[in-house]
Amino acid sequence: MIQSARHTFDRARQKEIYFKIQEILAEDQPYDFLYVPDALPIIAARFHGVQPAPAGIGYNFIKWFVPDNLQKYKVMP
Repeated sequence: MIQSARHTFDRARQKEIYFKIQEILAEDQPYDFLYVPDALPIIAARFHGVQPAPAGIGYNFIKWFVPDNLQKYKVMP
């Protein structure tokens, strides 16, 4: 089914196939996650742009940066 969805350009057909896959997975899942352990992520203070959110701190990873004056290693051209 995944191969069928990947090989069609018809968005409506893709949506239909992916919804069917989700239905099958929901009905036939071999186990269910009832517990998610707490995590304690630690980020160095020199990183800026980190914004905690309910989704975790990694959701905006692409926006993290280290200011020039705090960088330990620099790439030389």
